[in-house]
Amino acid sequence: MLIRLVTSVALLAGAANAALSAPMSADDKAVLQQQCMGDFTTFCAGLPPEDGPETQACFEKNMS
Repeated sequence: MLIRLVTSVALLAGAANAALSAPMSADDKAVLQQQCMGDFTTFCAGLPPEDGPETQACFEKNMS
């Protein structure tokens, strides 16, 4: 019984990881950029608007 539970959890975790690591479509990325524009303007205004490592670091730093 325990082995089935552990196996099920491992399979679900693997499936969730695969779904989350899938590339975003252009439409999804546009929606995300629109929703995050206020946070970008507030916390990361001095950075270029491209989705580069500096922008990612800024959003991670200001996640809360």
